[in-house]
Amino acid sequence: TNCYLLGMEDAVVVDPGSADPEAQAQLAEALRQADTRLGRRATAIWLTHHHPDHIAGVLALQKELKLPVAAHRKTAERVLAAGIRVDRLLEHDEVLELGPGFPVRVLHTPGHARGHLAFLAENHRTLLSGDLVSALSTIIIDPPEGNMEQFLQSLEAMADLHPETLFPAHGPILGHAEAFLRKVRKHRLWREDNVLQAWKLGLREPAEILPRVYEEIPKMIWPLAERQIRAHLEHLRFLGSIS
Repeated sequence: TNCYLLGMEDAVVVDPGSADPEAQAQLAEALRQADTRLGRRATAIWLTHHHPDHIAGVLALQKELKLPVAAHRKTAERVLAAGIRVDRLLEHDEVLELGPGFPVRVLHTPGHARGHLAFLAENHRTLLSGDLVSALSTIIIDPPEGNMEQFLQSLEAMADLHPETLFPAHGPILGHAEAFLRKVRKHRLWREDNVLQAWKLGLREPAEILPRVYEEIPKMIWPLAERQIRAHLEHLRFLGSIS
């Protein structure tokens, strides 16, 4: 999971997710160096959402640097189980200054997780997308936490902001951000149409539909693909396309 230092003078650490003590120590030292050498002081930890690979390093970083934690309300509720207390709730569409001339807009982007947030560095048209998109693989939409309708809406809403660069939680930086977001959304709808066609052929269970819809993927990840099909079926019911 990528961890970012977002901001200029007063900056925030986004998603310290590593559970590895050595990586946690390296992160703490890197943040000290960012302060002394670059004048970028970490003032808080921001979370995109509650999944373990995004929060596993929070307590260690808090202990080391005494940083408060900020997240969406729904994320705050979920991370309590991991012993993490959220000190500040981040609200959709609020703008926070992370250094002179560095406004960051908080964006609620549910779908992958109910409390998922993305962060837009407005003057740079740069979107820290969390798990809204990945440069490495398909993002899992796993009901009931995951919701395909919300996910598709979030993709469209972020594309409509016309970002230029994406900093995803997994994989390298992506250019042509708006086009990439629209491509991901189009691909999901294409996959959903294939699910619908399989339904029209009389197939009802995700395990039955899977070989027709995900014929290109290895069997070892079929269990994850079944969850995607379930999410698509729920969305099709929501739309009234199936009963």
